[in-house]
Amino acid sequence: MLKGCQVLPDDERIGRAAGIARAAARTSDVVDAIVVVTAARAGALVVTTDPADLTALASGIGVKLRLFAV
Repeated sequence: MLKGCQVLPDDERIGRAAGIARAAARTSDVVDAIVVVTAARAGALVVTTDPADLTALASGIGVKLRLFAV
């Protein structure tokens, strides 16, 4: 599965945006927030077992993610 994935690095801008997303969604999940922000900036599809949490984070910052739940 990873052959078809693009791994993008995080940086300070992603971290700060993830903090804003966490605050907006009132969650403490840093990793989910980084995934949401990175995917939103890249226009990427996210494969996840946790679509509800990712959708809540995305809604908190006003973006719609393309999610594929597994």
